[in-house]
Amino acid sequence: MSNKKIIAISVGIILAVFFLTSFAGGTEEKASIAVRNVVFTDSYDGHNIADYEVELGKASIIPDIPVHKGYIFKGWYDYNNQSLKIENFDRIVDDIHVVAVYASDINDNNISDDEEVYYEVKFIDTIDKEILKTEKVLEGMAATAPLNVEYENYEFAGWDKSYSNVTSDLQVKTIYNKKIVNNDNLNNQAPNTYLVTFVDGDDGKTIKTVEVREGENVTLPTPIKHLGRVFDYWDGNYKNVRSNQKVVARYADDKNNNGKKDSLDTHYVIEFVSNGRGTLDGKTRFTNSLVGMNFDSVGIIVPKTVAEQYYKFDRWDPPINEVVNNNVKYKALFVPENDINNNEIADETERHYTVEFKVNENGSLKGTSKYEHVLYGLTFEEAGIVIPTPVADQYYKFVGWDKEFSEIVISRQTYYAKFEPINDKNNNGIADETESHYTIEFRSGEHGSIRGRTIYETLMLGMQFKHAGIVVATPVPDENYVFDRWDPPINTTITGSAIYTALFVPVNN
Repeated sequence: MSNKKIIAISVGIILAVFFLTSFAGGTEEKASIAVRNVVFTDSYDGHNIADYEVELGKASIIPDIPVHKGYIFKGWYDYNNQSLKIENFDRIVDDIHVVAVYASDINDNNISDDEEVYYEVKFIDTIDKEILKTEKVLEGMAATAPLNVEYENYEFAGWDKSYSNVTSDLQVKTIYNKKIVNNDNLNNQAPNTYLVTFVDGDDGKTIKTVEVREGENVTLPTPIKHLGRVFDYWDGNYKNVRSNQKVVARYADDKNNNGKKDSLDTHYVIEFVSNGRGTLDGKTRFTNSLVGMNFDSVGIIVPKTVAEQYYKFDRWDPPINEVVNNNVKYKALFVPENDINNNEIADETERHYTVEFKVNENGSLKGTSKYEHVLYGLTFEEAGIVIPTPVADQYYKFVGWDKEFSEIVISRQTYYAKFEPINDKNNNGIADETESHYTIEFRSGEHGSIRGRTIYETLMLGMQFKHAGIVVATPVPDENYVFDRWDPPINTTITGSAIYTALFVPVNN
């Protein structure tokens, strides 16, 4: 072979060894870290929000929740069973695929429409007593008034109550002023002048009466202030006056007395929920809570907590602030009375497994070999599992366990300690010192002799002549004789002690 070929082959062998050791080592290092996949999907459009690889037993990141106009986020639910809500991502032991589920919220007030209160608003004509319109309105929303009916001797002056912030069933009635002939001259009213009376819509008192010439506008008076109410608008005609008019000051609720009507003010939802290990006794959702008000003033009563068996109430998350300043969902956190594996599940309700250590033969174990009722998800250290010490029998040695130890107990586990003979020339798994030994002997018959070693002792079953160092003796015939055969025929595999005799026959036999 040429020097060039030798060099090329050497370089190839070196590169192969380099790639095998490099990539094999990297694979082994990566495989030593167990991970689980956690996938978050948006049900609104089906796209994957996030896909994480999480180290076994560690917490997963929870991505930001997408915002969709007209919808409110309800929670994360199992992808294959969207009635199963998933709330705990603190300790991942299995692959998880969850989906963001939403509820309709057409008025964008952070309250699911199917959980809101609707009220019936009827608009009634006071002249012909007919219902002009019936409308279902979400709590806190405004109704839409119909067109008023025109009458020859009456002039429409407005509606008798506000319908901009509906908080109960309403009957809203028309207000009409009867047209008065100019020559009535009521209360010494000058010809071609009219009286415009401004009335407080809450207490019915007259704020001011103004006499105005036909076709002129009236300067508006200052509305009266009421606690818990704020002036909203003047209901009636005070411009281009051509008849006596009644103008009503309409007010809206202002429960937090901040000068804004409640329907335009910031409203929040205060909600109390459970983490699933207990229940709440009492009302749990309070809508339309105004900013700056305390729980007492808006009628919010924190519900009582009732823990399930094996659990106890721990705290509210976040801690309760009795002044309303934001949408808040207070979660009652119930924790297990016993939770050795810190997975927020009561030990009494969890899966338990057995971890056992065994030997087949040729050794024993020193220490505890069986651990029962081990909680799902615990590490050996957390479960108090101490791997027993393998002790080999005489002539044997411990060579390892039949498989790698699991990082976390997630099923029944049995581990076998493996022992091998220190000396095992015949590779049968039995220590040479404990096996039966045999002898192979070569002898000469009449009319000849043999040359070489004739006796081999301490041979073991199954060994081959070659591996046992046995060299068949050389037959040497006497003059006028030739070697014929070995008796019995030689078997080069040791099956027991044997004597092989060389047989010689005459040349001319």
